Amino acid sequence: MPIGIPDDLSARKTLENESVNVMDSARAARQDIRPPEIGLLNLMPNKEHTETQFVRLIGSTPLQMV
Repeated sequence: MPIGIPDDLSARKTLENESVNVMDSARAARQDIRPPEIGLLNLMPNKEHTETQFVRLIGSTPLQMV
């Protein structure tokens, strides 16, 4: 299922190159589904690498996430 992530997330291009199904905020707003919303606080020193790992794990679930 697709995962909605912020348009300016630094890991976005990496995920799109890996064919992770991500959607922009405009598309997520038009969805007729009320997906669970979660928040993550990334305090790791290598921000982009950690964000990519988070999104890979969350995006592999069968649920649509925002």
